[in-house]
Amino acid sequence: MFLSVVVISVFGLAISFFTRETPPGSAMTLGRNSLTLVILRVEEVLVLGITKNAPDRGEFYIGDVDIAVSPAMQSEEEELQQVFTHRVLFRPLASETFYLSLPFEGDDFIVVLMAGDEQRSIRLRAVDAD
Repeated sequence: MFLSVVVISVFGLAISFFTRETPPGSAMTLGRNSLTLVILRVEEVLVLGITKNAPDRGEFYIGDVDIAVSPAMQSEEEELQQVFTHRVLFRPLASETFYLSLPFEGDDFIVVLMAGDEQRSIRLRAVDAD
């Protein structure tokens, strides 16, 4: 009886682990750091959230990271491409989070990150903050 309770509990935990909802946003690596990026809509303001997690072992990038964000779809009437740029500093911490207020409206964005000679880009859709 005890063994069957343990087995059922283990299966329940395994199922909940594999079927849990993933947080909104997308993951990437930059300089061996794991990054999770999300654009949140907080009332009428868009906020880019970047969470950096350093690897447990080995070297990883520490230093300036340049960030550029632009709407993915812009109207044909706009003559200049709108681009928001910012720089953050990755410190030698296991984890850190950055929040940047974006001066745009819309739902679809291209985010480019550059650290040293490494560059990554990702397309993100804004999600409502709960």
